[in-house]
Amino acid sequence: MCREGIPFRNRARMRRIAIIFEFGTLNGGEHSMLAAIERMPSQDIEVVALAPVAGRLSHALAERGIRHIPLSLRDETNTRLPREMVAERLVAAIAEADPHIVHANSLSMGRLTGAIADQLGLPCIAHLRDILKLSRAAINDLNRNHFLVAVSKATRTFHVAQGLDADRTRVLYNGVDHERFQPRDNTGWLKRELGLDAQAFLIGTVGQIGLRKAQDVLAEAAVLVGPSLPDVHFLFIGERNSSKAESIAFEQNIALRFQEAKLGDRLHALGYRSDMPALLNE
Repeated sequence: MCREGIPFRNRARMRRIAIIFEFGTLNGGEHSMLAAIERMPSQDIEVVALAPVAGRLSHALAERGIRHIPLSLRDETNTRLPREMVAERLVAAIAEADPHIVHANSLSMGRLTGAIADQLGLPCIAHLRDILKLSRAAINDLNRNHFLVAVSKATRTFHVAQGLDADRTRVLYNGVDHERFQPRDNTGWLKRELGLDAQAFLIGTVGQIGLRKAQDVLAEAAVLVGPSLPDVHFLFIGERNSSKAESIAFEQNIALRFQEAKLGDRLHALGYRSDMPALLNE
């Protein structure tokens, strides 16, 4: 029995990890975690995902046979619920998962696990995937986790400089499945799909469409070099998940920038794609 009366059963060898996902999307953070789960020794580790029901992530979990406990921390307008209610829902979901370890798959979820770490009486780990300016309250929340995992040295250095505990912050790079992602023959299928000539040169950016991914930088580069490189085409692979006005305007302004530079026919918005290895080879 842990503190605050939340029961967790004892087991011999098997260790159960509860991994917390804030969103039901299937983007970089989710993909890298799923890739790690697929390599975990199933005889030693059992993974339980705490995540929203709606979205691509739930389908990916089902395909892999990963137990999925529904977790919704937002209302019908996709606005985060009050912190007290969020903490209550998270504690209940973790109790249902009955884990030995709790792993928050994002900085924002790491704030929550830090805030309830003493109540859980379990080792809590937070994954730091973004470089963001943090408030003192955020630093304090994160430092209440037992360990913090940064995806790069730059991420660790940035956050430690803001006040994260250096002793408990480790660097763990995102893994790459070298079986799926390796050079293969370029067949030209993508250029044919886009209706482009064989000599076209493709430049692409991959990721969620949003301010933090800075696709506007590629748009500005395209405006600078596009007129002198008529065979170059620009591929934007990914979709916008945020419904905030600033995010909508960001996406619209990228298309507008190409149109203003009379490069509209050189911009190709491919949206969300699940065939990234094949796309990269093209």
